[in-house]
Amino acid sequence: MRASIWPILGVAALLQGACSKKEHVIIMHPMTYEPEVVTVQAGDLVVWQNTDSNPHTAVAPGRFDSGQVPPNGTYRVTLSKVGELPYACTLHPQMKGKIIVTGE
Repeated sequence: MRASIWPILGVAALLQGACSKKEHVIIMHPMTYEPEVVTVQAGDLVVWQNTDSNPHTAVAPGRFDSGQVPPNGTYRVTLSKVGELPYACTLHPQMKGKIIVTGE
């Protein structure tokens, strides 16, 4: 009896979709995020890298909270809910950014 190739093709398509997700890097500089506004697709990974000598946070109430990211530290989050997502550093309120999450 011959096995169907369709289940294998279905798994391949799912794996291809999973691999097409992107990683977006936001740098925590002294008192700024770079870039300040990032557009991502739902399911993409967002990574904050702290290049400053001071700790920073990235907080969007109810969505994510990095806690204190130490110098040379990182914080990662996958965002899946579509919409505009403003966030800020709780230690330095003048540090503000926005992530725009679009549909897949």
